[in-house]
Amino acid sequence: MVLLCVFGLLSLLLTPVYALDYIFTPIYDPGTDHPTYAWGIDGSKIVGQFGDNTGEHGFLDENNTWTELDYPSSIYVSIPYGIDGDNIVGTYLSWFSNIEARYHGFLYDGSNWESFDYPNNELPIAHIKTEAPNA
Repeated sequence: MVLLCVFGLLSLLLTPVYALDYIFTPIYDPGTDHPTYAWGIDGSKIVGQFGDNTGEHGFLDENNTWTELDYPSSIYVSIPYGIDGDNIVGTYLSWFSNIEARYHGFLYDGSNWESFDYPNNELPIAHIKTEAPNA
């Protein structure tokens, strides 16, 4: 029994391991030194987020062409998480009152933005320490 176990262990150790060839390409916003995160990939299209001094923004990187994606009424945060063809989904933050902001979902089809919320979502997600401009 012991000899069988040793033989089995040796056969595992002597089994050749084949390396797969991968190409890793760093993704970063060319205009900032803040971190960049990729959240979704579909073919040659990559969506994610990057930060700068004004907040967290979304991006679409298609064949090394960088496009910033921010929901039109978002404040500080607009992050795409998934992509399927031309459809991009994510979240953004907008003012709810002078001191409260809420997260919302969005769908962007390449030209039109659509906002959506979970039904009966009345819980403010974020509390902002400064007052909303023109709220």
